[in-house]
Amino acid sequence: MTKTIITPENNSVLLSVPEEYVGKKLEVFMYAVEELSENKISQQPMSAYKGILTREEAEQLRC
Repeated sequence: MTKTIITPENNSVLLSVPEEYVGKKLEVFMYAVEELSENKISQQPMSAYKGILTREEAEQLRC
């Protein structure tokens, strides 16, 4: 796996693919690092989600 952080100088970025990845399906993500700040990530405790699903809905999700 290859991961790096860049700051583009314009709206175009050129990627170099490692030789061992040539011919394979690749997944590429692009997001601003600021988007992952703690302010934007939910800080809800697990107990906040209790009771959201009915028992029947939960059973359907298990399949």
